[in-house]
Amino acid sequence: MAFPKNIKKWLYPLLIIAGAMGVFAFLKATKPVQPPVEITQKRWAVQAQTLTLQTLAPMHTLYGKVESTKMVAVVAPVSGVVERLPLKSGEHFEPGALIVAMADTDLNLPLAIAQADVDDIAQQLKLEKLAFENDRKRLAFETRLMALNSREVERSSRLLKKDLASQAVLDQAKAVLIRQEQVVAAAQLTVAQHQAKQSQLEARLAKAKATLMQRRVNLERGQLKADFKGRIAEVLVAEGSQVSQGAALLRFYPLDSLELRAKLPSTERRSVYDSLQSSRPMYAVFEMQGHHYQLPLNRLAGESETSGVDAFFALPAALGVLRPGDMIDVQFYQSPVQDVFPVPLTAVYGRERVYVIEQGHLQKRQIKVVGETKIDGVMHALLQGDLQAGEQLLTTHLPNAMTGLSVMVIE
Repeated sequence: MAFPKNIKKWLYPLLIIAGAMGVFAFLKATKPVQPPVEITQKRWAVQAQTLTLQTLAPMHTLYGKVESTKMVAVVAPVSGVVERLPLKSGEHFEPGALIVAMADTDLNLPLAIAQADVDDIAQQLKLEKLAFENDRKRLAFETRLMALNSREVERSSRLLKKDLASQAVLDQAKAVLIRQEQVVAAAQLTVAQHQAKQSQLEARLAKAKATLMQRRVNLERGQLKADFKGRIAEVLVAEGSQVSQGAALLRFYPLDSLELRAKLPSTERRSVYDSLQSSRPMYAVFEMQGHHYQLPLNRLAGESETSGVDAFFALPAALGVLRPGDMIDVQFYQSPVQDVFPVPLTAVYGRERVYVIEQGHLQKRQIKVVGETKIDGVMHALLQGDLQAGEQLLTTHLPNAMTGLSVMVIE
């Protein structure tokens, strides 16, 4: 049977499509089956430590400058020549050692002049006292004589009333009395002047004695000897130099006056102050050539700045090699704090959180950093907060640390 041409035109494409679909269905039904892919979470290799409660002293690294609390500046007591200057800058001296000596002439001549002034004024005062005593006796004599003249005038007046004496006799007696009154007044003035002049001389004598004492002090200062063991800090003149009074000659200091001035952070000022008030010892440790030296904290400065407050540490005698002006760094230890967890600095995130490991996963804990200290040469943070002794703390610093992160502890 023959198919119409229009049917043949559509039949062949349909047969091709049906055959292709059959082939596709066969291939799909016979393709190999792939096993399902298992997704496993990555475990990060980390280090950890077991938390233990301890009592430790927080530590801070401080940078300071060595100073002397008793730096002595020697100036010339008089104008003159520096005769002897046996010590040089940096040299040590023992008690009794000569520090500096001015020329004897420059020291003894003003002393001799001051002594002569005292002797001169003392003799003037002695003469004045003798004159005063003589004038006082003369005043008493003239006063008695005036009394006699006064009685003579009274007697002449009575005789005149009885016509036993003339008016001329009475007038003569009155004239003598008036002249005697003038003599007494002059004697009284002389005595009063003596008292004022004596007081003036006594004041001049006191001033001269004070000048003499100053000259003796200048003599001692002009031949200055040490009262303690010390070191010359700086020499400003040379032997033979002509200097004026008050000119700086040199500076020196006792060896036991050295201390360290270091800046303490403002955040630590309150705790350090409270410890000082409670007499709890605090110290700094200075390391030099493998040796460690303790520097006790003496006091805090009376004024503070925005950067902190100055703390003053005593230097032991073993650090006599240090000089004023030396810059050193020390480790400052505060009073011990109880119940803290020392952990490496890498374990702390943002100074407010850490991570503990529970069943292979991280758990965040909020903490407070109360300080830092050095253990076996490694800096550790001292923590308090949501932690328990015996827990495992993550010490490896992971940038992607978060709660639930899977980790694997390695030794």
